[in-house]
Amino acid sequence: MSEETAKNAATVTIGCKLPAGLVLEVGYQKMVPEGKDGKMVPVNERGDDYARFIIRGWNHHTFEMRKQLIASKSSSGVPHGMNTMPFLNRGVPKALWERWKKEHRNSWLLKNEILFEVASGDEASAALRIAESVKTPKVFEPVDSTKTIVPGVKPLEREEV
Repeated sequence: MSEETAKNAATVTIGCKLPAGLVLEVGYQKMVPEGKDGKMVPVNERGDDYARFIIRGWNHHTFEMRKQLIASKSSSGVPHGMNTMPFLNRGVPKALWERWKKEHRNSWLLKNEILFEVASGDEASAALRIAESVKTPKVFEPVDSTKTIVPGVKPLEREEV
């Protein structure tokens, strides 16, 4: 295998703490001259070096659990947001990830460790460490139906008839 082919075949594992994940895209925006003065402006257009990869979020755990329940013909349901551990996306092209990190180095996703690279062989401890970190965004946590959401308003209670 040539060095270039090996570089393109290299993959990494990326953890995601977003509920629905996101799409990593590179090579989508180009700078082109506009007007008589030739001022460079950004244009959203796929270039020759365009690449993308779908990063799954923690809701994907729920989908996987549902598939297992269907396969085992279980009658129990899986509540939404049951597993909020980061989803580990294996097989992300390393070249795409490195380029995306370079283009988005100031992104809040990287600064707050919402997207993070997992060292090979250290997936379990990395997921646990990140899940327990204080940087986990509270806005993405599932709503607890037993807690009062609006101050002064009591949650609904069942009445026995």
